[in-house]
Amino acid sequence: MNDYRVTFVNERDAPTVADQPRVEVASWRVVRAANGDWHLLAILASGSLRVTSRIVNFDPVARELTTESKRAYRLLNPPEDRQLQHELLRANASRVGLGEAADISSDLWSLVKGLSPDLESV
Repeated sequence: MNDYRVTFVNERDAPTVADQPRVEVASWRVVRAANGDWHLLAILASGSLRVTSRIVNFDPVARELTTESKRAYRLLNPPEDRQLQHELLRANASRVGLGEAADISSDLWSLVKGLSPDLESV
């Protein structure tokens, strides 16, 4: 196993929802925190990493998540499975206290494909 060290620089808040109401995401994972809240971990087209506020709605047909801040995220691809990108997403999650959150990305994506996993048991 490789041992990577990541340093995050130029940390800043996301643009306001009024300025960026919708985001298309190609590289992503979704985690469930210990308190049950879901959060999207994303690498945006700009190369920026983002951890969203709590997900309040998921529409599997539209492949769209809505966060507590009311921003919509459309999932363009299946969950990220490339090792380096996956590790960057998890490192950024750790930075905000979600390092131990359960990854539910595959179960979420199975809803998109028409399956019905029990996400409560994941």
